[in-house]
Amino acid sequence: MTTANITADAKAWLQEQSDGRVSTHSDECHKWHHACLVNRLVREIDRLREINKDYARIVRVSADEIKFLREQLEQVG
Repeated sequence: MTTANITADAKAWLQEQSDGRVSTHSDECHKWHHACLVNRLVREIDRLREINKDYARIVRVSADEIKFLREQLEQVG
């Protein structure tokens, strides 16, 4: 099972549990309410997924820059 599948399943479950209305009662409510815990976990997965996309973009750009510099050095040498 992929992360995308589990988060889609979790979002569907939340939709069923709350008629589409997911609210957080307090900073600690996830310790007692299953729906609040699932909601927090899904939000954290989504947040980390966005960070991962940013890092992947940075790595690609860095790799392209390194490749360009290496090619420039090879032409000089």
